[in-house]
Amino acid sequence: MGMWTDAEVARLIDLHNQGLKHKEIAQALGRTRKSVEKKWDIVRPTEVIQPKTIEGRVTSVAQLLDLFDVDEDVWAVRNARVNTWEQHSLEAGIVPLYQARADLIPLIPPRSTAVMDELRADLRDAGSKVRWSKTPVVKGSYMLELDLFDHHFGSYCWGAETMGDDWDQAAAEQRFHDAFNRLLNLSSLFPIERVLLPFGNDIVHYEPGMQDSGSGARTMSGTSLDSDTRYKRTYRKVREAFVSAIETAAELFPVDVVVVPGNHAATTEFTIGDSLECWFHNHPNVTIDNSPPVRKYYRYGSSLLGFTHGHGERLADLPLIMAQESGEWGDTLFREWHIGHRHRTKHTVHQPVEDIKGVVVRELPSLTPPDAWHFLKGFIGSQRGATAFLWSRDHGPEGMFSFNALSN
Repeated sequence: MGMWTDAEVARLIDLHNQGLKHKEIAQALGRTRKSVEKKWDIVRPTEVIQPKTIEGRVTSVAQLLDLFDVDEDVWAVRNARVNTWEQHSLEAGIVPLYQARADLIPLIPPRSTAVMDELRADLRDAGSKVRWSKTPVVKGSYMLELDLFDHHFGSYCWGAETMGDDWDQAAAEQRFHDAFNRLLNLSSLFPIERVLLPFGNDIVHYEPGMQDSGSGARTMSGTSLDSDTRYKRTYRKVREAFVSAIETAAELFPVDVVVVPGNHAATTEFTIGDSLECWFHNHPNVTIDNSPPVRKYYRYGSSLLGFTHGHGERLADLPLIMAQESGEWGDTLFREWHIGHRHRTKHTVHQPVEDIKGVVVRELPSLTPPDAWHFLKGFIGSQRGATAFLWSRDHGPEGMFSFNALSN
């Protein structure tokens, strides 16, 4: 398309002020919607907040927010700092000086608890009317763990920009079902008695609220992101994908779901986990662990599994964390952590103390291709994929299956 001219920029601002959507502006200017959105983020007018006049000095963050009339129902303090030092004056002697600074991020609009309670009631009522088919009696000694980590529904990648594959809502949905079905089928030759399906780990790309204000999609910490479509559609697609996956597996085996919050959309992942819990609450062969802790533990026979997204803890600390938190350490022989976040495959064996067995920490891959930010930083080249593990009740890990995302 070429560089933007001054006339195009002026018309972009004029059309936006008229209330036109980015899609309509793109059609009027003969440009792509993505190009319009990126240019608007650069040229859109910004409001300059003028401080009011106050008496005395600003010596605290609270006074600073009051000085600029910051609405704390809209903005949250991300980082703050107050410095003080002294200066000598011939007239006043030693004078204390102050400096106050605060970095703000927009708050996610609060959700009405009444609306959420009503939604839960509706879901439970709908779920209670479903007549689940009975799961066949399974006599096996293996558990299948299906890991589709960091899938980023709602992400947008333009292959021409990143020298890779395109990625949007349709691609995310298709890859999810392809990987899940293939990994489930690959394990069909083994006597499996149950399935473990972790949910979360950045299954959703961004949190709600901020993209509607024109500032673009953002993570829970306020980081700007390239996004494919509207949040509500993304939310629904994720829920539908996991309902389908759980129902498919539950026709064959009992299914356990553990919800592991990521760093992009932990609140959204919790609420979708809550909706899954409501939907399957009366299913005789489905359990959902949507408890508040960010780290989850799951025991199967002689094996203990830990799940966390991987953005908070130091990897070298995870073995000792497991020993202290899980309550199952002394009753198991095989112990592993399965984490995401870095979109790569890696495993490390740690010896937390000399006289106990090692703990394997596995970093699992993602099916998502690099977006523009990852491409800019050079975070490329990792083999994209999804992984399944076969666990023996008595003998621990005995197999691994991979679904590899080949470029289009």
